Amino acid sequence: MYPVIISIHQPNFCPWLGYFSKILRSDLFILLDHVEYNKNGWTNRVRIKTPQGTQWLTVPALRGSSHQSIRETEINPTVKWNHKIVKCLEANYGRAPYFKEIFPQIEVILSETVFGLADLNVHLLEHLLRTVGIETPLVRSSQLNHHGNATDMLVSLVESAGGSTYLSGDGAEYQEDHKFEVRGISLETSKFNHPEYPQLWGGFAPGLSVLDPLFNLGAEGTHQLLRHELESKTTEPEPTPEETLV
Repeated sequence: MYPVIISIHQPNFCPWLGYFSKILRSDLFILLDHVEYNKNGWTNRVRIKTPQGTQWLTVPALRGSSHQSIRETEINPTVKWNHKIVKCLEANYGRAPYFKEIFPQIEVILSETVFGLADLNVHLLEHLLRTVGIETPLVRSSQLNHHGNATDMLVSLVESAGGSTYLSGDGAEYQEDHKFEVRGISLETSKFNHPEYPQLWGGFAPGLSVLDPLFNLGAEGTHQLLRHELESKTTEPEPTPEETLV
């Protein structure tokens, strides 16, 4: 019987390569949409590269209460954020080799009327996974049975999804590994060794949105980049400025 590998993470906005590497290694990816929204997190923002250095792309989110969940978080309808992001991508990646191939559908999705932040992020993620060629299914945590907080919540989600192995990030200091062992769940750690690739605008910058490699390498090139990193886990990963993985 083969192990069923489950990984879990918040539904982030056009996330970095390490996020996609984690999904690629999993049999099922759980989008943690029922937890509290963090306005300073990566759920509504990501970095891209410009001639002046890295820059944030931000989706303006409305915060109604201090304990508002990600799935309850709405996009601010009074801000023309999608037009701003489209123009920013055109200005900074218009010269990239694969921009004209990748950008049109991204523009379509960004231009659609979507009120929920999680809905936007999941729609974009589903499209980006298809583009990169990753077939791992997604499910939202709000659609699964779960209980408790922190490690107890993760254990209950893995069990609810029928998982036998939990693929965790390497930055979750709160995680109590023994709770997985007690429930018969094996643990693996996702250590992403960020590969370098050709970028516009000077020296290499790690931890950018997956849009950066897609515009520079194309769909097949990005897929091969992820595959190569997965198959060559022989060196210690260098730290990146990206988010802590759950």
